[in-house]
Amino acid sequence: MSHDANMKRLGEILKEVLKNTSFENRVHEIKLKEWWTDIVGKKMAAYVTDFSYRDKKLYIRIRHASARSDLHFIRNDVKNRLNERAGEEMVEEVIYN
Repeated sequence: MSHDANMKRLGEILKEVLKNTSFENRVHEIKLKEWWTDIVGKKMAAYVTDFSYRDKKLYIRIRHASARSDLHFIRNDVKNRLNERAGEEMVEEVIYN
């Protein structure tokens, strides 16, 4: 089997592994965490106490009510910017607690 064929097969295997929802959710969560501070800024990012992702929903726990309120008003912009960074619709909804 040629090197190109091996690489193609490896790509197919990785796609199958990523179809496992819990693994895919974890990979997306890691990417979203990396992008979060760039999207909302250091000041707002400092208020986050918990961050999780599952089934295209991003759950953010915010420590201060005023920061939660501010982020609530820009949640669609945050969602759009995260999806733009991802190059796909990774986040359908941002939920602040």
